[in-house]
Amino acid sequence: MRSIIRRHQLAAFFVLAFALSWWPWPVAHLNPESVAMIPWGPAIAAVIVSLAATGRSGFIQLIKRIGRWRVEPRWYLAALGIPVAAWAVSAVVSTSFLGASIDSPLSFADLVVFPISFIYLAVVNGPLTEEIGWRGVALPRMLKSQTPLMASLVLGLVWFSWHLPLLVTETTRPVAPFAISLVSFSVVLTWLHLNARESLLIAIMFHAAVNTVASFVVPTFAEDDRIGVWWVFVVAMAITAALVARSRSFRNGTQTTTEMPSKEPATLHH
Repeated sequence: MRSIIRRHQLAAFFVLAFALSWWPWPVAHLNPESVAMIPWGPAIAAVIVSLAATGRSGFIQLIKRIGRWRVEPRWYLAALGIPVAAWAVSAVVSTSFLGASIDSPLSFADLVVFPISFIYLAVVNGPLTEEIGWRGVALPRMLKSQTPLMASLVLGLVWFSWHLPLLVTETTRPVAPFAISLVSFSVVLTWLHLNARESLLIAIMFHAAVNTVASFVVPTFAEDDRIGVWWVFVVAMAITAALVARSRSFRNGTQTTTEMPSKEPATLHH
């Protein structure tokens, strides 16, 4: 089994990520109260593939990337600022030009709770468990044989497909804008990956910022207006993805920024 995983690392990761996440789905058909999938599949698959393909050293390298914080400050700003800006644009455009109405305005208490929600959603609700797999294992292997754009588009579609049990069992996720947004996120995350020293911390922060800001912004609007708010956000993210895809580092698939000093051994850097 280990030799098979070593020869087919990417395929093995995808099969394991889907299988380990989707196994509760049949139960959800019998009991609507049960969860349709679990978010830990990509993380567990990443650990299995790393250990089988690269041994203990590869696994340690993967884990160290979660705490790789020595990157230029602008990549922290990008990881947090892009989602906040996109949702802010969505809110302004929706209220100013599309006639969307706000039922529950944000309060000071929401701002106080926001950091707690950010940490909780980052750890429990997907960003940590997903990014270890998608950007930790899948993306680096895809970039060895594909252009950054092709790798981003394919991975974005795989990422969307992985959410299928939730899309089938829940009605709160508009399918079309959700699909486009994940592909757009994938492009932006590849750009961050290429420029922020493959830091999984940066990827997790971006993913968590998207989810957390959405959890505060979308519920403030009247229910009938939320799909419009989603679509404006999707357009904003698609434009952002198109812009970053034109950058030199993205097109060349190489890092163009100066790396921050690090005490990690040089062999751990790609």
